[in-house]
Amino acid sequence: MNIALRAKWCWRYGQEGNDLWKSIIESKYGGGDQNWWPRSVSMSYDKAFWKGIMNSYPKFKENISCRLGDGNRVRFWLDVWVGSETLKMRFPYIFNVSNNKLGIVSSMGTQAGADITWNFQFRRSLYDWEHAQLVELLSLLANTSFNDHQDSWRWLGNS
Repeated sequence: MNIALRAKWCWRYGQEGNDLWKSIIESKYGGGDQNWWPRSVSMSYDKAFWKGIMNSYPKFKENISCRLGDGNRVRFWLDVWVGSETLKMRFPYIFNVSNNKLGIVSSMGTQAGADITWNFQFRRSLYDWEHAQLVELLSLLANTSFNDHQDSWRWLGNS
């Protein structure tokens, strides 16, 4: 199966609702994060259709970013949704002290009017060198806002 078709199946997995084909995949391999990211296939004996698709998944994921809507699907630290890399990679010190490493954006921020109050749920007080990253992170998030739409993907790749 060609790479473009495999990528299309990954795209459909994240964008479509509870279609029958998706329910079958999830019953056989398990559901992914936030019913959005597919779970990788780890069964070495399985030569199934979905395993072939998931072999292309890392390349697929490199070529998308997340468009923030209501914040209920985008993983705050692990998905590319602001900037060009994950917040985990850009702010490793802050990520390291957060107790909510798998949290979604809506669990990390509360919007009141036009402002969002961020709660990173630190496990300890920050050291001086970590404060600089926190200031940079808050600056990056300054123009962030939630809306009533569901989070979605944006294709970045040329191939």
